[in-house]
This record gives sequence, structure tokens and C-alpha cells, in this order.
Amino acid sequence: MLDMVEAISQQVFMPMTVVCNVRTVVEVRNLLLAGADKVGISTRSIMAPDFIPKVAQVFGNQSIVAILDYHVDPRTNRKIVCTPGNTELDAYEWTLRVVELGVGELLVNSMDRDGTENGFDTAFYRDLTTTLTIPVVASGGAGSTVDFEEVFVNSGVTGAMAASAFHLDQMTISEVKETLLEKGILVR
Repeated sequence: MLDMVEAISQQVFMPMTVVCNVRTVVEVRNLLLAGADKVGISTRSIMAPDFIPKVAQVFGNQSIVAILDYHVDPRTNRKIVCTPGNTELDAYEWTLRVVELGVGELLVNSMDRDGTENGFDTAFYRDLTTTLTIPVVASGGAGSTVDFEEVFVNSGVTGAMAASAFHLDQMTISEVKETLLEKGILVR
């Protein structure tokens, strides 16, 4: 993994966040030294939340991205955090907690929308960005350039991502950027 991060960081001149199963401060250090700008922490942030302040103390909170997968519980209609084994953690409350613990950015993924191409959960992202002062990246549901436009215009997120819509050639990154620029949304 470290060799791959180092090789990519030497060829790509853009910020790179590495998401993998880090378990120790030393592993985070090694990824940052190999060229990652940030390290994404998902399940570990839930299973061992004390890991976040340990990493933040050593490297600063700007180097930590909490990855949060959530879904709507059909029994209660609450947004709850997903892990391998699920939780009963309220997704909104958990985002507040990980920020309090020291993360510097959130990547929030709607598991219910992931791969559906039915648009982002813009209302939830708006709730988060209204409360939080750190960057929030939206994930799950993008199927068109309009979905990107809507989430940026109506939610306050600082980033949005997609996978299947790009892999299936339904749109290109250039098309998304052009659409956003036409609407006055600055992109790199």
C-alpha cells in the first residue's frame, strides 16, 4: 500500500486522501510520509473513537477525514451509522461527535442512495453544513451533472463524489466541471 501511495503521489499534483484500514498512529504517519495529504478513517473511528484525538494531536486535524456511511432505518426512519455489523448511532449526532474528537473533514455517504443515481441526500448535507465548520464531502446517488449542481447550490458541501456514473460513462468529470462553472460554482 505504501509503495502505491508513494508512486501515485509522485505523479499526481492534486491533494490525495488515502482510505484504508489504518489502526495505529504509525500507519497514519507512514501514509503521510509516503505522500498522502490526508488519511480517511471509517470503521476505526466508530470502533475506537479515541484513535481520532491521538492522530489529531500528532498530525493535526486537517490530516484526518472521517468516512461516515449511513442509511435510513426503515423501522424508525432515523439516519443511522453503518459499519460491518451496523450500529444504532444517529448519523447526525455521530458527525458532531467525530468533529469534537478532532477530525478535520467528513466524507458522508448515503448507503441507501449509493449506486442508485437518484441524486444526493441534499437535505441531510445541508443540515450538516449548517452546523459544522469543517469541510463536508457528499457521496452516494450522483447520476447526472444536475445532481452535482443541486448538492453544491443547495447544501453547502465543499465536495461531492461519484463512482458508478463515471465508470458507466454516463457523464465525465469535464462535463460536471463545465456544468458547475456555468452555474458560478468554482471548481479546480
